[in-house]
Amino acid sequence: MSTNLFGPKTLNLQKLKDAGFQVPNFVAFSAKVLETITAQEIASQATSKLPATRYAVRSSALSEDTVQKSMAGQFKTVLDCSPEKLEESTTTVLQDALEKLSSLSYFSLIIQEYIQADISGVVFTRNPNGNREMIIEWIEGVGEDLVSGKKKPERLVFYRNQQDIKDNFSELTKKSIAIEKLFNFPQDIEWAIKDDQLFFLQSRPITTVNSNNEKMNVFLDENLPQENFYYEKTEVSEVAQTPSKETLGLLKRLYEKQGPVATAYKKIGVSFSDTDFLKIIGGQLYVDREAELKTILPSFSYLSSNDYTAKPVHIKGLLTSLKNQYYLSKASFSVHDLHQQITERLEKPGEDIFADYELIFTINLATELSLQKLKIKLPQGLNIAAALNLQTGSPILPPPIPPQNTVGNSLDLHDTSPFVPIVPKEPSGTNEQEVPNEEIFEAQEYFRLREYGRWLAVLHLTPHRINQKSTTEVFPTILPKTLTYKPKTQKTGPLGVSAGMATGVLVDETNITQTSGKVILMTSDLSPNLTKYLGKIAGVISQNGGLLSHFAIIARENSLPVIVNVESNTLVVGKETTINGETGEITQK
Repeated sequence: MSTNLFGPKTLNLQKLKDAGFQVPNFVAFSAKVLETITAQEIASQATSKLPATRYAVRSSALSEDTVQKSMAGQFKTVLDCSPEKLEESTTTVLQDALEKLSSLSYFSLIIQEYIQADISGVVFTRNPNGNREMIIEWIEGVGEDLVSGKKKPERLVFYRNQQDIKDNFSELTKKSIAIEKLFNFPQDIEWAIKDDQLFFLQSRPITTVNSNNEKMNVFLDENLPQENFYYEKTEVSEVAQTPSKETLGLLKRLYEKQGPVATAYKKIGVSFSDTDFLKIIGGQLYVDREAELKTILPSFSYLSSNDYTAKPVHIKGLLTSLKNQYYLSKASFSVHDLHQQITERLEKPGEDIFADYELIFTINLATELSLQKLKIKLPQGLNIAAALNLQTGSPILPPPIPPQNTVGNSLDLHDTSPFVPIVPKEPSGTNEQEVPNEEIFEAQEYFRLREYGRWLAVLHLTPHRINQKSTTEVFPTILPKTLTYKPKTQKTGPLGVSAGMATGVLVDETNITQTSGKVILMTSDLSPNLTKYLGKIAGVISQNGGLLSHFAIIARENSLPVIVNVESNTLVVGKETTINGETGEITQK
């Protein structure tokens, strides 16, 4: 085939076939041929070269299914046509192409043996939003209702390192990864199963995945464990995001069995066990949340639930867990006492960081517990970040004097940047809601004390700073905050399929043209035909459709927020509506 006469869809199908993948038999007509041949002649040649009882007539525009633009679902397809109707179906597809391209010199055609599928669907070998999971969506019967957004698909989301993928899709998964390797880029693959035979109908590049993201995904696939795990960048990671070997050794000493963290816990009655929960992935610091949990709650586990929620699962260690929970709930700290202690230590520090880190950790623990108390008492609609900015009218404890001749801002021993003390400012927000001033003030004061604790740690480490670049190899881009063995289970309800925020009046297709300004479109199906509204809409809310439907692909290419799985009777047309296409959150005024 001459590559400049056939569209990428045709060339990709041929490449799949040549590589040994099962593709429904097809004949292709180049752009050059289509300018010199009639629909009747096309049908005659097709039935002669490809005898079949039923056919599919598919577009293969030269601009379709490229790395830059998929143009998913934008050209006509006719499925399940008889040999007698093949000429008519071909005419329909060609006329549609002429209307959109003005010339068939930019269009080629595929006539394919039609597969009356038992099951059909789509595989994205990577999440089109850039994450590393694979996604399979499927329905019973023909896949057109899936890609056109008319039906809610079944869905399977998983990582490649998982060993517990459904048996029904193990062949599909392996072959989809092989197809990705064939094209050397993440793929959007349409497939069908008929009489237990797997057919590949189409493969095209995922246009919203970039090469840097894919390098990161490959790195994680190769370096993460092959068994259940839950790693996260927590507050601990913030103190040294890319620690050197020397820094990691320092951090582990802080959390060892007889270290300052264990001592701080012991003073409030909590038993702490060293579980070696600090992990390095790509030179970046993570906390093994399962191991960290067992430092004080040995009978609990994150790994026993699909959403990685901590639950008691073991009898062993249950008594210790219950005792520690009790003492944590009863723990009481004095803001004024801790303020006095940190001020005194900044003026006259202990012998080394281990002598003073017990106080630093106690302040961090008190801060965390105060936030938990505050969160319980906040009214609905007010988050902690907003609450901490509210003026409470309470006096603010005076800040201590920042240490002098101090170097670095983190616990990383290779950090020799000029020390920058952060002196907390007074809150500027107005308390117009019934918010508990006492709890807010306490949390605000603990946040200040945490900063002073950082000053003390940096003061101790200044003489030990290593004035040379760390030799630890660090992955060149920031890795995700959370890494798990399997994706967290999605909650039922609205699902964001194209990220972004948008606000506008909620309309449906009956009144979209009568409404001025940007609008949020409410629709039943996530149809490719919605592209005609791209210049008008700021976002889309749909009852049906999935992450892999044609319009979801186009929306991501155009940075258009989209949410699916939303029942129309839950929203009011005509109201100002704000949507978050990443979280699936919808608000109306």
